[in-house]
Amino acid sequence: MSNERQKTRVEKGAWICLYGGLLAVVLGVVFQRQGPDTADLAGIFLVGGGLVAATGVGLIGLRSVMK
Repeated sequence: MSNERQKTRVEKGAWICLYGGLLAVVLGVVFQRQGPDTADLAGIFLVGGGLVAATGVGLIGLRSVMK
């Protein structure tokens, strides 16, 4: 059985991952528009940010089933 502290920790982590990942995706789009010099960096931000945001969504799902 999970206690309130675990629920709070999962919830905070979920929102941090979600918003941090979305911020990284936005930065990736900005770098992508700067030109071909920053294409590699943009790809890293887009993929990494997407993975972190997806992790946040997964943590939200985990938090919803915690009792």
